[in-house]
Amino acid sequence: MRRLVLLVILFPAILGGLNAAPPVAPPRPRPSSSNSPAVSIEDEEEGRERGRLDIEWPGARTNGFVQLPNQWLLHPTGKQLVVGDFPVNIAVHPGGKFAAVLHCGNSQNEVVVFDIAKAKIISRAEIDEAFYGLAFSRDGKTVVCSGAGSEVVHVFDFAEGYLANHREIKLREEKRRGIPAGLALSETGKDLYVANVWAQSVSRVSLVKNRITGELPLSPNSLVIQTNYIKPDASTTTSE
Repeated sequence: MRRLVLLVILFPAILGGLNAAPPVAPPRPRPSSSNSPAVSIEDEEEGRERGRLDIEWPGARTNGFVQLPNQWLLHPTGKQLVVGDFPVNIAVHPGGKFAAVLHCGNSQNEVVVFDIAKAKIISRAEIDEAFYGLAFSRDGKTVVCSGAGSEVVHVFDFAEGYLANHREIKLREEKRRGIPAGLALSETGKDLYVANVWAQSVSRVSLVKNRITGELPLSPNSLVIQTNYIKPDASTTTSE
């Protein structure tokens, strides 16, 4: 009898559970508000059930936020100034009014100078290729930057936010692959020290003579890891 009563009680409950509608998952929260237009794309897994989803492309927003590829939003402190697609280094002028930014992305490699207080771009100078190295001289009248695989150093005159008198100093033939990167100017501004990431060496360059005046190997293999660089060249290893 007890079994019969239990079945009578459970049977309606089972039927009611079968007829009940399945639970509906709550909608996903959308990213925080931004001022950029949304683009709808088909979601491969949930397209049949949920239709189309609104996806916002990464990038800066006019409300100060930055949209990441994973749809997260960042809100950096301070003001943002769009200067290029891949800034790799920033050098501040000794006077503190200007800053130079080196770009080494997929678009045009260049040096961009902007007024820090006004957050305004003042000038820009295109270069063929660059990689990390960027520096002002102590008197603020010279800007230098790395020429990367071109095996050169780019030198500019600087005055009131403008770059002028662009010239290149050849460090070596491209096939020798030194890859100049980090740069540091001497106190007088007449000598430049160049860290070569591929050659594993430091070159001293005279900005007066426009050539290498010395090279310091940092590895036993510094002179042989460069293509066709079997022995040191007299003109690049003699200190003056």
